Amino acid sequence: ADIPNIKVQYIKDAFDALDNNDVVIGPAYDGGYWLIGMKRGSKSISGTILKKVRWSTPFALNDTLNSLEGLKIKRIVQLRDVDTKEDLNF
Repeated sequence: ADIPNIKVQYIKDAFDALDNNDVVIGPAYDGGYWLIGMKRGSKSISGTILKKVRWSTPFALNDTLNSLEGLKIKRIVQLRDVDTKEDLNF
């Protein structure tokens, strides 16, 4: 896994968030995200949502959020992810 500080509680919180939201997202400090979850029946994640995301850039989170317009979104805890060895120096 590339999320060294992940805790089981964060995953539980994500599932709980879907009780009252269409989408749950865990932002990362680099502009991306470490988790995304959607209720069954929400907009297709394989279709338009992820198509215009500029992956591995500081814009990935905002691109995704923009494509989710009209859905109820819950952000959970922001975490650091590890993409390079320099990311381990925090």
